[in-house]
Amino acid sequence: MLLFVSINIINSFIDADFSGPKETWVVPDMTGMNLQSAQDCLQELGFWKLDDQPAPGESRLQINDSNWTVTDQNVQGEVESTDVSIVLYARNTGGDGGRACP
Repeated sequence: MLLFVSINIINSFIDADFSGPKETWVVPDMTGMNLQSAQDCLQELGFWKLDDQPAPGESRLQINDSNWTVTDQNVQGEVESTDVSIVLYARNTGGDGGRACP
């Protein structure tokens, strides 16, 4: 019984978040932006849990993020904690997406 309680206490300690309160921001709309620029903008706001995926219909691998343009994202226009996971969907456009950070 003591071992079970000790393991639960250790697991609670491991799962605890000691980083303090998270910042919150409105997640900007990144559609139309160059994928690399969109990632840079989100990171400047403190969003680090970023994932990028090919847009539906794209079968190519994303090797150079500067050659891709964001077509959609899973979160936008909402106030979110900076620890939210944001997925950017992108299409290969050869780097034509030049919209600036919102």
